[in-house]
Amino acid sequence: QEHLLAQIIIPPQGSPLDMWRLLNRDLPIQPAPHAATDEHRWSEPGSAEAKRAINCSLADHLLEITCTKRRIVEIPAFIGTMTELQHLDLSSNDIDQCPAMLFSLTKLRHMALNDNALSQLPVDIERMRHLTHLDISKNEIKRLPALHALTQLESLRLAHNRLVQLPDMRQLQALRKLD
Repeated sequence: QEHLLAQIIIPPQGSPLDMWRLLNRDLPIQPAPHAATDEHRWSEPGSAEAKRAINCSLADHLLEITCTKRRIVEIPAFIGTMTELQHLDLSSNDIDQCPAMLFSLTKLRHMALNDNALSQLPVDIERMRHLTHLDISKNEIKRLPALHALTQLESLRLAHNRLVQLPDMRQLQALRKLD
């Protein structure tokens, strides 16, 4: 059975871990085959159970998750409880929507959701005021919400979407890269 591979980095007082080791300890975040397809979904046992399984102190201190090319179709809700997360890379999967809990990660600085199946980016993206890098290229996005609250955004990758119009970006003074 194929396992999700995700790099997890915790603060300097800890040591780097990888999700593969954690998954092999029977955490509730193993992918389960999605009915009659090769797609995978993370199980979502509920935030209390997820925190108990991951260990509260670890979940509260995660800084980075990278999980690419794994055919993930939805972002698991427990990621929304990782309030210290600064880097999230879920590129090259089959994710078709961003759940609201994703935007509770207000300390996130780097988010890569490129090469997925997203058709829209929710207006709640404006809550991610510390975001410096956003890659949503290679999706199916037609319209973007206002991004004016993302004043720290330095890099915005939008290429290979179905955009018909861009929002006003004049207030994005830190923006250095747009493609």
